[in-house]
Amino acid sequence: MSIKIWLCDLTYTQQVISSEVMPAAIGEIATYCESNITPVPAIRHFKYPEKLIAALQTEQPHISGFSNYVWNSSLSYKFAEVIKEKFPETIIVMGGPNFPLGLEQQASFLRSRPVIDFFIEKEGEVAFCNLVRSL
Repeated sequence: MSIKIWLCDLTYTQQVISSEVMPAAIGEIATYCESNITPVPAIRHFKYPEKLIAALQTEQPHISGFSNYVWNSSLSYKFAEVIKEKFPETIIVMGGPNFPLGLEQQASFLRSRPVIDFFIEKEGEVAFCNLVRSL
């Protein structure tokens, strides 16, 4: 059985799409994992919250990764909470530049967001792939 990994770079869609592009980083993470993990994981990408909501009605990810940018941090975390509530065994991984620099601030950030199981700083390809292998 292939591990199900959902990579989410969500954007708000209520009036206009706040970020029309998918950053290359999330695609690079998927490609790196597909090239370096055997068996190859089943990776899905989500940009639009509506599509993630629909997928959650019929499927459960083993690992759900979220981008954490200043423009989508709250949206990503809300979906992480929903997934963790519905599927407590799903591993929640967050990564991106919207993360404090100081250790005390990082600890405070993570304490205030208890559904995050792992946060990956900086470049995520190798770290995320290694995490998936370890899990």
